[in-house]
Amino acid sequence: KSIENSIFSICRARQENYVANLTNVSVVSHNNSGSVSIFKNKIKIKDFSTSYHFENKDLNQKEIKKKSVLLSMDSGSNYFHWMCHIIPRIKLLNDYGLRWSDVGLILTPEIRGNFVNETLLLMKVPQDIIFQQKAGFKYSFSDIIIPSQPNKHIHFSKWSLDFLKSLFINVDRPQFRKIYITREPSFGRNVLNDSEVWNELRAKGYKKYSLKDMSVKDQALLFNSASHIVCPHGADLTNLVFCQPNTRVIELFNS
Repeated sequence: KSIENSIFSICRARQENYVANLTNVSVVSHNNSGSVSIFKNKIKIKDFSTSYHFENKDLNQKEIKKKSVLLSMDSGSNYFHWMCHIIPRIKLLNDYGLRWSDVGLILTPEIRGNFVNETLLLMKVPQDIIFQQKAGFKYSFSDIIIPSQPNKHIHFSKWSLDFLKSLFINVDRPQFRKIYITREPSFGRNVLNDSEVWNELRAKGYKKYSLKDMSVKDQALLFNSASHIVCPHGADLTNLVFCQPNTRVIELFNS
């Protein structure tokens, strides 16, 4: 606690959540998808760092003197982790009163979908200062702002999910859709007997959807208006956050 108190300038944005402003911090990028370890005076700050073990050998060095913001975290390139873990952290930054015009660089995981641009634009985060992390780099920041993690893996704070829904849904739609979400074989976790399953569901009034080319807004509206959902396990089910109470969901798992 004494170490944390000496290095953090903390603004309590919400109970149990905070934004830290740190100086002279090192951020080790373990991969492209978001895993980082943060060090101050060679002490690892566990609040913001990955819990996985990585071998750090022959790290490339990059010094960054601009005022920066850290959004990177484990698997942040993935739709689920971006939506449920990183978007709430941006909310904390806005509550903190951060002026994006004062920021020169935002460190993020590698961008792997239009959902990143769509959500950043919606939250008025400047995209011209996005810097995507690269594996095997040690970034040295003279001044960096880091929001805490309000959600840990699948354990969520209610405010974060309420906020995520409010970004796209102002008023709940009538629940009239029965939807079947499919995944292409190249993505994995696809249903092997998809045609057989679809024939059964189609007879029961379901419609089939692939989400890979849909905007977040359209996905939100689709799930919000659903009364029944059948879907293989995966990041597509992030959109359950947009559903209304009593939506019936069948999630298909590998045995």
